[in-house]
Amino acid sequence: MVRCLKFFLLSLLAVMTVSCSNEDENIEYEYLPVKLVGSDTWSILNVKTGEVVFRDEFKNKPSAIYHDVFFVKNDKGTFDYYSVKDVKKPLNKTSYYMAIDFVGSDIVPATLPGKQITLINTKCEEVAVLDKSIERCGRFKGGLAPFMDDADKWGFLDKKGNIVIKAKYDDVSWFNDGVAVCATKDVASDVTTYYAVDTDGKELFKFTSKDYKAIGSYSEGYLPVVKDDEIIYLDKTGKKVYSLCNLNDTTSTYMVNLCTYGDGRSVFIEGDMFGLKDKENNIILRAKYDLLYNIGEGRYFAKKDDKFGVIDYEDNVVLDFKYEEIDKLRDDVFVVGNGKTKTLVNDKGEDVTNVNISDYSLDYVNVVKSNYLDPKDYAQKIANSFTETSCAGYTGKMTLRDFKAELTYGESYYSDEMTLTINNENTGRTVLLLFDKYLSRQTYRYETYYYWTYRYPAGYVFNYDAKLRGVFITYDISEYEPVEAKVAEEFEKLLKAKGYKSVDGGYMESPKGTAAGLAYDEGVITLCYYFDDGYRVDLARNARKSNKKTPEGVDDVAAYDSVAMDDYYAVDSLVADSVGYY
Repeated sequence: MVRCLKFFLLSLLAVMTVSCSNEDENIEYEYLPVKLVGSDTWSILNVKTGEVVFRDEFKNKPSAIYHDVFFVKNDKGTFDYYSVKDVKKPLNKTSYYMAIDFVGSDIVPATLPGKQITLINTKCEEVAVLDKSIERCGRFKGGLAPFMDDADKWGFLDKKGNIVIKAKYDDVSWFNDGVAVCATKDVASDVTTYYAVDTDGKELFKFTSKDYKAIGSYSEGYLPVVKDDEIIYLDKTGKKVYSLCNLNDTTSTYMVNLCTYGDGRSVFIEGDMFGLKDKENNIILRAKYDLLYNIGEGRYFAKKDDKFGVIDYEDNVVLDFKYEEIDKLRDDVFVVGNGKTKTLVNDKGEDVTNVNISDYSLDYVNVVKSNYLDPKDYAQKIANSFTETSCAGYTGKMTLRDFKAELTYGESYYSDEMTLTINNENTGRTVLLLFDKYLSRQTYRYETYYYWTYRYPAGYVFNYDAKLRGVFITYDISEYEPVEAKVAEEFEKLLKAKGYKSVDGGYMESPKGTAAGLAYDEGVITLCYYFDDGYRVDLARNARKSNKKTPEGVDDVAAYDSVAMDDYYAVDSLVADSVGYY
């Protein structure tokens, strides 16, 4: 079965292309982590010679190897870096909570347990410690790395940890061709404004989601965007250069990242087939392939009759169409597969290794998160979500009528429900709303026969006058050290300073009569807010003894393979949680 070429989006989560990924213009691998047929452990293969240099060395999958360095998840769930010169002893003294591989850059962000994010070099030496307010940091590209602060805004910093572009955007892409596409969102109007930003932070031009519905990344001065059902190129002033092609389906994001400009040529689509155009927008290769993707040096991955091969821009076949999957390791070496086994071949299609491979890793990670949490700052963050009379934008004067749009099921569904769960745009979190009565009720009709009156069910209706009593918001801090009790303590201090007083159930009551308190269990904090002084559920508080949770999104190497593909998807953007707007 053909595997997909996958690309990670940031918040949060971004892309690493096959041919040109990060700081280096052309990524060429010297070593490849592989699983040999018949083995459950990982070995390391020399890409140039095809020889196994370390056999059955690791239980868990290593990351992609670059600058002779890679990382592996250990039995404790943290990560260690190794050099191919010595795979017996880690380069780091302390294992990392989250790690990024060195593909394309000699400096990467990494996080130690319980600490904020640091920048390290290929010897695992600390280059810089990032400010505690920085909650996420991506890999470097174009000399800059995207970061997200504690206000959930994105900016960019350099390899010394200095902030070059202040955090003010809701989403950003990595820099390509000296330009990043950054975005701010207006939730109320449901409009996103995009800015083309250079490495000095200058906004070259802007447009909105009403202008274009999908955006790619810059290459050789051109930015592909989708307007209606048309892919067009913009230059670095935002001016339209020319129209590339029309789309016949709705997969705009998918198409705009395939139909990019590079090496003086463009991939274009006609119907469901792909071809090539020159820089004057003339067709030089008619649309005849099921897929085309530029891998540099004037060559392209191509798909025909459900098989993959490699062609050049003159349509000469470099590798025959006989593979179910294919990936580029070097300009003259590819890893190819047919079903269960894989091997290395050169650009003549000749085997360059005498071993059979069941799996390989070009896995990479694009973003790490801080593992430092200051109880006082976090308590303030929670306290900022409410006032004496409102919580997350909701007030005690609201009724179920204000939430008609959130009632997605029929009336009978809510007959035993007093709560409604919604996604709150102000907090970016799921919020549970508590009402003072059931959200719907049974109605009846009455019929009289002779001397008797009978009652019959007549269906349900919504209790639109049900009054909002409480708001509950959860904050998952289970990946941090056990500090929820300290957060609750700092939270109560903040409220006492505002005139709140302690009441039954563990709550703090405001002079206005509203009450707030923090419950916690298994590292999940719940803000419980009531608009009145009626019955309240006592706060449950169960503290953890240790942090045993794997970082969110991190399994094995917490990344995505880059192997070609049935449905090819390449997006060069950050989406905080992860880290996204394309």
